[in-house]
Amino acid sequence: MGIALGSATVWSASSAPALHAQAKRTTWDGVYNQAQAVRGQALYDTHCGRCHNVDLTGVDYTPALTNAAFQANYDTLSVGTLFERFRVTMPLNLENTLPRQTYLDIVAYVLSRNGFPAGERELPGALGELNQIRFLA
Repeated sequence: MGIALGSATVWSASSAPALHAQAKRTTWDGVYNQAQAVRGQALYDTHCGRCHNVDLTGVDYTPALTNAAFQANYDTLSVGTLFERFRVTMPLNLENTLPRQTYLDIVAYVLSRNGFPAGERELPGALGELNQIRFLA
């Protein structure tokens, strides 16, 4: 339980576990696994590589998916935001036509190419769970 002191709130030791339980995971917490990223690479090559380049560096007007500008664009947003952006805008003129799992696997691959570590479990499929994961550059 918190105790208000002026404009600050001091948390008692008994409230610490509740606060920790509310903490959000980040892209540094291994939120996808290696198998998912490998699947994502093959799917990326098939559905995304032509426009975003096979090395994710972008082509002409199409943005890169692995540089500082890309990371800054999503920094502090949720992985759910990244997922939804991919889902509702890509592939160009075929938006939201891929299976949900395909988009998840591609997001895992993009996270891996941005240097975020793999973990033991795959990205969750539920948007609410994806929204609990923060993209931290």
